[in-house]
Amino acid sequence: MQLLKVDLIKHSVFSGLFLFIISVLLLCLKAASVFLFFAILIPGFCYGIVLSLNDKSIYSPGLIIWASTIIYIGCFFMLNLKDDSLWFILRLMSASTIGSILLFLSYYFIIDRNYHLKRMLFIMMIFGLITSIPSAMSYYLFKTTHYKVFSFTIFIIFPTWQITFAMLLNKCAIKSSVHEKS
Repeated sequence: MQLLKVDLIKHSVFSGLFLFIISVLLLCLKAASVFLFFAILIPGFCYGIVLSLNDKSIYSPGLIIWASTIIYIGCFFMLNLKDDSLWFILRLMSASTIGSILLFLSYYFIIDRNYHLKRMLFIMMIFGLITSIPSAMSYYLFKTTHYKVFSFTIFIIFPTWQITFAMLLNKCAIKSSVHEKS
């Protein structure tokens, strides 16, 4: 189990960086329609694949892929991209928090019930809020300073979020397996 969780972290790093690079590339190329399709669908799908491939106890890998994709699409639409106000920051933080809780719940019920549910829900809520802060600050700086570089750093949420989620799953799975042995 330890090896699978370490692989989950490694694959989360590559998945998050891949999503960040593709997002920045599409933004630089001004490929709006491709970027919109990519932004709505691919991050949830990719992370669902990363979660399902790194845990051999899954009976139906497609279920976690669908759950991750649907959760991400819901969070994406929660952001309401047409609104350019600074309320976007609060929606970003809310979407990240809700997404992390829902993804953990889907992981808990579909894959592995080796975690303390109440404690992990609280941890995932805090995690979702904290990992959205760099992107929220980037959006604020982009809106107030209009420097193009800050529009690119908004996508730092992909690697930050995915790596942190995998690390939390790894850390809490180790703790829960130690508690079970004692």
